[in-house]
Amino acid sequence: MTFNFDQVIDRHQTNCIKWDRLPEVFGPDVPQDTLALWIADMDFPVAPPIVEAMRHRLDHPVFGYTFPGPEFFQTCVDYIGRHYHWQVQSDWLTFCPGIVPALNMAVMAFTKPGDKVISLTPVYGPFKAAAESHGRAFISCDLDLDDQLHASIDFDKLESLIDDSCKLLMLCSPHNPLGRVWTRDELSRLGQIALKHNLFIVSDEIHADFVYPGQQHTPLASLSPDLAARSITCYAPSKTFNIAGLAASVLVIPNPQVKKTFDDFKSKMHYSGNLFAYTAMQAAWSSCDDWLAQLITYLEGNRDFLYQEIKDRLPQVQTTKPEGTYLLWMDFKEFARTRGLDSDQALCDYLLQKASLALNQGSSYGLSGQGFMRLNFACPRSQLAEAVDRLAKL
Repeated sequence: MTFNFDQVIDRHQTNCIKWDRLPEVFGPDVPQDTLALWIADMDFPVAPPIVEAMRHRLDHPVFGYTFPGPEFFQTCVDYIGRHYHWQVQSDWLTFCPGIVPALNMAVMAFTKPGDKVISLTPVYGPFKAAAESHGRAFISCDLDLDDQLHASIDFDKLESLIDDSCKLLMLCSPHNPLGRVWTRDELSRLGQIALKHNLFIVSDEIHADFVYPGQQHTPLASLSPDLAARSITCYAPSKTFNIAGLAASVLVIPNPQVKKTFDDFKSKMHYSGNLFAYTAMQAAWSSCDDWLAQLITYLEGNRDFLYQEIKDRLPQVQTTKPEGTYLLWMDFKEFARTRGLDSDQALCDYLLQKASLALNQGSSYGLSGQGFMRLNFACPRSQLAEAVDRLAKL
């Protein structure tokens, strides 16, 4: 079966954050024709097997208290093995209503106020928020960018930032917003540093399915039993299958003592899942591989189209081809300088008012993101063509 990712779906007036909250996020004067290319939420229809599974469950007239059963966890085991080549066990897994709650619970469960949490920046904003919201210090280790905007890790710098009060390493893999798919060697060096300094590791691997040809996602915890023993690895179908509104994720915690600590903490927080999250997640991870393969091919085409269009038509904007994710990291510093835009907010407002484009400000991912913008290309290609046309006219 062939799936149509070119279909433009109007998501207005569906309580959609990406489109319906533009005035709240970007200001009340958002142009009516604004293209929302910001938050990491795809504009594609959900895979048919997910819809069919949910409709089937709707046939039963009772939606009472529920739990993820053995079949649910076996589906997770099979998916992780099939897609990430990591053979995990059912008793390593725990359900969580989203990865951001998991980040916060891990900070609270495995560090104490005053401890430090370190991460490679610029990085997904909730990493920093999860640390600072609970009285922990967030330490940024800025990634190095070459003249092609390819990111690399300065391991010496990373190690120099770690002291005895640093207790937790938060890893984004593949990396949001820079689109790096970390190599096995890079992950091994990170792991060695974490073990040397007795760091606990939380690895957010929500973008693991968005890896383009020539790259391979490697779960950090799969590299050694020692790393597995002091890590939590986070997966979710929300980005891949466009079901973020159902709040579903699964955590891989191989160490039984660590898992008990986390599960006990989760129990005290009274976090639970919901019937349709379990239903959708099981369908996504058992019956949608063909849909996913076609999605990745389409996104690769979007990535290549955008890269070439920007290179050919926007000489003052620099970008690179992300190895993973559906997020494009763009250097707007020269563009902003020639227009007298002296802040990310000014740049964001300019793009919104002059081109009706809503993008993420680079500084929201850390100070090293200043002058950059993040664009979500998980949408019909016609919208990307329109976005480039608008930018080229500025």
